[in-house]
Amino acid sequence: MSRAELQQLFDTGRRAFEAARYREAAGHFARALQTDPRNVGVMQAMASALTRLYKFADAMKLLERAAQLSPDRPELYCMMGKIEVTTLNDERATECYQKALAISAGFPMAVAGLTDLFRKQGRQNEAVSLLRESMRQATGPDPFLAEAYAALAPAMNEQAQAIEYLDLALKAETNQDARSALLFYKSKLLDQTGAYEKAWGAVSEANSLSAATWDPDAYSAEVDHAIGFWTRERLGSIPTSGNESMSPVFIVGMPRSGSTLVEQILASHTEVATAGELNAMHKIADTLNAGPSVPGRTFLNETASLAQDRLAELADGYLTAARQTAAKVGEVGDAKRLIDKQLDNAHVLPMIQLLFPSARVIHTVRDPRDVCVSCYFQRFLGPLGFSYDLEHLARYHADHDRLMGHMKKELELPILDVRYEELVADPEPGVRRMLEHMGLPFDEGCLSFHTSGRSIHTASLDQVRRPIYTSSTKRWCRYGAGVEPLVEALVRHGVIEPERA
Repeated sequence: MSRAELQQLFDTGRRAFEAARYREAAGHFARALQTDPRNVGVMQAMASALTRLYKFADAMKLLERAAQLSPDRPELYCMMGKIEVTTLNDERATECYQKALAISAGFPMAVAGLTDLFRKQGRQNEAVSLLRESMRQATGPDPFLAEAYAALAPAMNEQAQAIEYLDLALKAETNQDARSALLFYKSKLLDQTGAYEKAWGAVSEANSLSAATWDPDAYSAEVDHAIGFWTRERLGSIPTSGNESMSPVFIVGMPRSGSTLVEQILASHTEVATAGELNAMHKIADTLNAGPSVPGRTFLNETASLAQDRLAELADGYLTAARQTAAKVGEVGDAKRLIDKQLDNAHVLPMIQLLFPSARVIHTVRDPRDVCVSCYFQRFLGPLGFSYDLEHLARYHADHDRLMGHMKKELELPILDVRYEELVADPEPGVRRMLEHMGLPFDEGCLSFHTSGRSIHTASLDQVRRPIYTSSTKRWCRYGAGVEPLVEALVRHGVIEPERA
């Protein structure tokens, strides 16, 4: 392959990546590496694609190889750091970012990564000190420093200054994805300062610039298949793993429905540990399906491999992996219950019943208008392409409701609905219901969850470090005419009744 052909292949991969077709992009980069196996730029690009596909181990191997070939590139260590944060390896993530800073003092990408990690660990003062020093050294507005400043601005009470800095960074930034990220941060700050109309304008532009591929028809068809396939009769004809552990507790629901609040409340119980958003059940489903699924659309679609000994082995492996992951987040000790807060586990609840028939499920529920608005304001880095379009959001919520309604009727797994609005209005009764559902006694520590020192690795990290508050209820009402298309779509897809609109 000639140098020109190699460049063309790389460019094709980059275009696929920018259009959020990550599997296709990874294929182009893999072919380029076959021709030029020492090309560090291609390795870096392929690692980015693999990360978006949740293939973190493969991405890390590529980055480590790239760093061996080109040890003076700080961005490689920053990418490693981000993967380590995602996989809850905070100590190794810190080492990666520090290596980047040792190569290039004040390197903005490393500063942004390290300040974000400090925020997740509740180390706000250290994050602020690092950011201020880096901004003093910077010669001009930088998009990475702008993002870090925006994230820390509320704690610093400098929202107005951060908005000004974001605007300077936006003037200098031409990359579409980078502009989208900056606009998401700006929309949040505008929202916090009460400039709701401007916030909606900024977030609408941010979403319009976001590269995402989401096929609502394909997703609806997969939900249809799951509803038709997983019946009480079919499940009754399949042997379970025989594992009667009551340890696993699965929190499922729509994104931004209060799941992190529920997780942190429960994880403050002396007999509960959390493994966060595990991807383990998706990997098990892919194993049983004998093939990879589309990220964000993982269902168990066949029964040929569901032998009892196989399920028993997978159940034991899951418990081991979950406890190991939980140990990275906090103390596990002799915890009787172990939380898995991967919301997409709603797709594989039949498989969970076969693996752990004594498990418990908590389904977080919130006003669909608030859920969708909150999703629209959030820049998700995972496979949540539906969140960038109001119509897609409404359809996804409708499909989620259909799926969960079916699971509650057909599964024997105990599923408890926890409504966000009720929980924040009067926490103790809701906490008692959840603990009773899990077979645990009441623990006063659950009501002071915000004082926990554990790391929080979700989009809600700032909210759950505060005592319970009710200001996020009826959030959708703030945006006037801007939110009307969303409400109309939710009515059209049957998520809310017309009289509620």
